[in-house]
Amino acid sequence: MLIGIVIGVSGLLFGVWILNNLSLGYLFPRSIVERLNHPVSVTGVTSNALQLGDGRSIPLPYIKTIPADLPILNDAIAEGVEVDPNGHVFGLLRIHHWCGNDPVRRHIARVDLSDMLIMAGADTTIVLPDWLIAASHEHRYGKFGWDVGAWLQSRHITRTIAQELDTDRDRTSPHGEALPPHRAYGSRTRRVGW
Repeated sequence: MLIGIVIGVSGLLFGVWILNNLSLGYLFPRSIVERLNHPVSVTGVTSNALQLGDGRSIPLPYIKTIPADLPILNDAIAEGVEVDPNGHVFGLLRIHHWCGNDPVRRHIARVDLSDMLIMAGADTTIVLPDWLIAASHEHRYGKFGWDVGAWLQSRHITRTIAQELDTDRDRTSPHGEALPPHRAYGSRTRRVGW
């Protein structure tokens, strides 16, 4: 009788687990592992640039002062970085999916270092919008990785900022240099007041 009860309860719990995972779209836990296309090692970090293994010194877009002692930055550059044609620098960082209902158990994300540091509260070369200042105070990074909610909030911050700066007033490049009239640092040029 006791064996029957144990088997029945075990079967019920297994059934609930199966239904829960099927409702999420995945029966078994999954892994998401992104990679850098052309990684270059980082040999040093100064207050205004990353020193790369190939001899280049790369500043981070929109970041005035790079906090070299920040654990999230050190972990993101540990496997090297990738620099895209627009000057954005990417690293790899572990993302912590803390909810037990989340089917992702291992997540290594390709993150834009400028987006990450803006969320971490680094000094920037531009005035940040109010919505971003409120979000950047909780970057939530710990021993298990960067919180999935903070990572989702940080994605594409610099692209959004570039679109907001894409006007005729107070435009600067990601490195703080003034741009000439009618030239935007984004993928689109928009003139205001036409």
